[in-house]
Amino acid sequence: MKKIFFSVIFCLMMGAQVQSQETHQGHWNTFIDGIEYQIEYQVVDNYAMGTAIAQIGCWNIYNGHLDLDIPMDIQCPVPNGNGGFLMGWFPVVFVFPKDCNITSIKIGYNYNRSFSHDTQMILEDLTSIEVVEGHEKYSSKDGVLYNSDKTSLIRYPAGKTGENFVIPETVTMIGRRAFESCTNLTSITIPESVTNIVNDAFWYCNSLTSIINLNPIPVNILSLSVFSNFNKAICWLYVPAGSKEAYQNPAYEWQDFNIIELPEISENDVTITSSENGALIEWQPYENAEGYRLIIYSNEAHSDTVYVLEFSATGELIPKQAKSSIQTANTNISHTINNLSSSTYYYTLEILGVGNAVLASLSSTFATDITVDIVEKCRAASLPEIVGYYNILGAKLPKEPASGIYIILYDNGSAENVVK
Repeated sequence: MKKIFFSVIFCLMMGAQVQSQETHQGHWNTFIDGIEYQIEYQVVDNYAMGTAIAQIGCWNIYNGHLDLDIPMDIQCPVPNGNGGFLMGWFPVVFVFPKDCNITSIKIGYNYNRSFSHDTQMILEDLTSIEVVEGHEKYSSKDGVLYNSDKTSLIRYPAGKTGENFVIPETVTMIGRRAFESCTNLTSITIPESVTNIVNDAFWYCNSLTSIINLNPIPVNILSLSVFSNFNKAICWLYVPAGSKEAYQNPAYEWQDFNIIELPEISENDVTITSSENGALIEWQPYENAEGYRLIIYSNEAHSDTVYVLEFSATGELIPKQAKSSIQTANTNISHTINNLSSSTYYYTLEILGVGNAVLASLSSTFATDITVDIVEKCRAASLPEIVGYYNILGAKLPKEPASGIYIILYDNGSAENVVK
């Protein structure tokens, strides 16, 4: 009885203590670094708690650009209900404003949140995401967002231009919603370094017609939703030679794609015949190729482009030109490049797949050759040959003098006076 009586008294005392706590709650707006925060707070016994909602609006966006430097939490005073204020720390939440046409974002040092979490609403106009140098969590390259060491691809902007994208070889994981709603992309190349793809990575990426997967071991798909709202039937999956059967294994979730093994190309497959001012370049056709691209450069760095020529799968020059010869896939494809000066040139031959994706490429050199042409021209001109050298008195000399006055006699009967 004493224990029960003591417990009842203790519970009554605790209840009375809770009821005696002074509480005050409300909303309070404050500005920090140009951002308006609405604090939803509650004060309990001189302790402030709650949430800070970042009120980002179109007024924070200049010419489509938003500087994203919102911290994880902020410290600010809120009313305590007794006519005074109480300082508190409040975690920050926010969403991007709608209908503001945000085209670029720059992430500042204070922003350490999960970018994927903050962008559940995909910004369809976003073309670039930049990060301040030295950020501890994020980095960017060519407008694409990665983690700091670029091992995880976090977000490819939905409005980024360009039909083809090659994922850097540093990446090992493609993050959640990384390519969501990227309607401009028709081809993605996944390097061998990628081993994991997270859920919803290609959600609504419906324009993709080809995925080039360079890993001979099927990439691990961590969720069945990786390709949610994605039509695999119209997308071709290119995989390394000898790995098609592995990718057809249902255990890896790649089997519903149209799977084709990548072609292999070597210098033995290309023949180049040089001339005085050009070259004839010839190569064998490749099975399942949708076309070819031949790029000629004047320097080893491939920065000075001389020609860019595209061919159909059957060898037609695109756009079709009157002097281009139409080949079939059963014969070698050839093209003569004219108007080249005497020099060394560098070329890249690309084998193209669906959506102009580069399936394989070969880079090498060739030189225009004028020696043979000059010899042929000399022979055609039938230049006379020298019969001998004579002094002015008509005496034959054993060899051509180094100086003085002498006569050169040719086999056609002509003579030439020489003064040295």
